[in-house]
Amino acid sequence: MKVKDLKEAVNGISMNDEMQKKIIKNVKSQTNGKQKISSPHHWPKTAAAAAIVIAVLGIAAFPVKAFVNSLVQERMEKIPEEEIISIADKVENQTEEADSYSREYTAGEQTRYQELYQQYQNGVFPENEIPQADSEEAADKYEFCYLTPTGRFCLPERELTDEELMEIIDFILKREYAFNQNYEKEHAEEIAQEKELEKAAITANVENGGITEQQAIETASALLPEFYGITGEGMEFNHYYDGGDNQSALQAEPYYCVNWCDIINHQYYYFFISAQNGRLMNTTHSSSDIADAKGVTTKEAEDIIPVLQEQAAGFMQEKLKTPYEKEYIYYLTYNDGTTTRYAKFIFEKGDGGACEVSYLWDGTFTGYEETDLADYENGKTISQSSEDGKKEVKTIFRPLSAG
Repeated sequence: MKVKDLKEAVNGISMNDEMQKKIIKNVKSQTNGKQKISSPHHWPKTAAAAAIVIAVLGIAAFPVKAFVNSLVQERMEKIPEEEIISIADKVENQTEEADSYSREYTAGEQTRYQELYQQYQNGVFPENEIPQADSEEAADKYEFCYLTPTGRFCLPERELTDEELMEIIDFILKREYAFNQNYEKEHAEEIAQEKELEKAAITANVENGGITEQQAIETASALLPEFYGITGEGMEFNHYYDGGDNQSALQAEPYYCVNWCDIINHQYYYFFISAQNGRLMNTTHSSSDIADAKGVTTKEAEDIIPVLQEQAAGFMQEKLKTPYEKEYIYYLTYNDGTTTRYAKFIFEKGDGGACEVSYLWDGTFTGYEETDLADYENGKTISQSSEDGKKEVKTIFRPLSAG
């Protein structure tokens, strides 16, 4: 499995940068090359997901930084200590690793959810809390509640009210905060040591001619609106330094990860900037929309490829201003004549290097990454499966004509 594929999988988990960083570094050396396709409307919970991964891999993890919005932070800080412990314990004891919903949101609910989240960030909070039930029998007594043992939001058949939607938002953020606060308390010494090591590594990198963390932040901040059309306003902003390793092309040199996250709307934007010379090594966007995206038929794919090829070439020329010599297409197909949800355009550069630009079939840009062309030329395959049992049977990789 590629580092980028690992990042996309981990990004779906609402956890902090240090957790993600260590999970990526551990999993990429242990994976067997198989990847499960995300299930729609099932996003991992902070505590449960982190606990499962940490237990399996035996890795350390560190807490998320404070909420970017001071009003929300102030609300979270008022949560009593005993409630923080109780919330964390409940989530860790849940039998399911991901939240689920008794039904999908309607289009109207989705729109109001976004609007209410903006109000929440501006200090408008719900009057009450979502009712919680500890059993199916108890949940039947409510029209609207959260089933604690399984992490299921039981929604009424009618439209949710603004108050109910606000209660869901409030619950999710409180859960996130409670878990991380609890973890920070339990691992304070380990966290302090990690921060000191990171600080020393950054100083050594700069003394050896590398860029500062602030320079990496400025680079990523300029690329965020250029690549994704957003400013990051209202999103949680995090960054960290990684000294690199020798296990992959991406992490063979030190880098800074600069990222923006919106855990309520499952939007994650990551930039990996070389700590040596400030170049963009990788960027990726993961979201519920991307996870829910569908493939197309192989015939439709061939019709769409020229359109996406033009977009990818434009990205290289206009946004990255990077020349290249050859271009290739890479995508995966199933035995029922359909594809996975994305296509990748591989660009062979004159300096012997290569990079890839990824899109959903509807034209949504999902990421850029430096890569190794040999991985594709050697018949690279990522085995995938989905809940309905479809199996990938063919990898499409071929050169594209110019223009």
